[in-house]
Formats: sequence, structure tokens, C-alpha cells
Amino acid sequence: MGSKWRPSWGGKTTCGLGSVRGCTIEVLSSETGHQFSILSDRAVGSFLTNCGWNSVMEGLNAGMTMLTWPIGSFQFVNSKLLVDDLGVAKQVCEGGGADSVPESMQLASLLQKSVNGCTRERLKMKNLSQG
Repeated sequence: MGSKWRPSWGGKTTCGLGSVRGCTIEVLSSETGHQFSILSDRAVGSFLTNCGWNSVMEGLNAGMTMLTWPIGSFQFVNSKLLVDDLGVAKQVCEGGGADSVPESMQLASLLQKSVNGCTRERLKMKNLSQG
């Protein structure tokens, strides 16, 4: 069993998840309210979100493909909206328990595919943002 990684939603942290075939994965979390500016930057290829409403709206407005990780309450409904109804996101996992955390290499692989690939979710988001 490989190592596991659990996100920290909030606070101001940057942590490296390592490298998968040359693709360095980092996670940025900020309380300063600059999330939309960060998501709008063309250097950002995908957004791992807990599906809080502000993050959902900022991700949609930025035209960002999202990976969802709902942890509690309404976040599950928001994840369903993004994944099942709009088709612009892929669910990574759900819940905050230790048994719900994916293996770090599995998470890194999902991130890499969402950033580098021409995924169904990316095409849907492109169509939605142009519409």
C-alpha cells in the first residue's frame, strides 16, 4: 500500500505531491480571496476542489476543469451538479475519512490526465464557457 495524502482546505499552504512522468503536481490553498485570479491563469490546468459553492462558481467562471473531493454537507450536491449534471468535472473521491483518501499515485495520475488530456470534462467545460 502506497502513501496517502489528505488535503487541507483553508490556510495558506503549498505542498508538492511529487512527480508523475515529469509532471510536477503542487496544490495551492489560499485564504486571501485570489482563487479566481489563480484559476484564470493559463498556467493552471485543473482544479482539485472540495466543492464549496464559492469554489464551484469560481471554477465555472474561470472555465476550469475540476476534480471533485466533497467532504461534507452540501458539497456532495455540488459535486453531483458538476460531475453528473454539467459533466465538467470528475470525482476523485468523497468524504474526509481515512478510508476515502486515494493513494497518492492514483491522485497524481488523475491530476495528470485532467491537465494533459483532452478529456470529456475539458471539452464540456470549453463548450460551456464559450456558450
